[in-house]
Amino acid sequence: MAASAGRLYLWGGFDPRDGSVSGNGYCYDPAADAWHEIPGVPDGGTFVGGCAATLADGRILCTGGVDRAVFAAALRLPSAELGAYLSQPPAAYRFRAAAWIFDPASGQWSRAGVSGRTARAGASLVPCAGGVCLLGGEIKPGVRTPDVCRTDGLE
Repeated sequence: MAASAGRLYLWGGFDPRDGSVSGNGYCYDPAADAWHEIPGVPDGGTFVGGCAATLADGRILCTGGVDRAVFAAALRLPSAELGAYLSQPPAAYRFRAAAWIFDPASGQWSRAGVSGRTARAGASLVPCAGGVCLLGGEIKPGVRTPDVCRTDGLE
């Protein structure tokens, strides 16, 4: 979720009752007190557990989050199987390494790049001095990293 030009933008979500995971996008316009659908996650994934930051030009950078299929399957696991699920190596969860930029003015997505360093869930992303800093997050369910990374190279 991020704000740009007085509006709120949101992508992804899940329903733990049925294991459904969404990649849909929505925009809330407080002046109209209304939500409307916007282009969803461009590669068919989700930004559940991802993070977003509004760049100086109003575009929104989105990184990280869970893999839609892996997470949906985990939501349907019986509690007796959760221990085995949580004991896998980080690569098994396929957290999202692709970063995307959404342009609210055009409603279009562009790919910002791919980095294993952004493959985190529950991180924070903040603009800083012409770039962004990615702080913390999980590298796999229940295992957090204190790592911070910074980039200036955004498209």
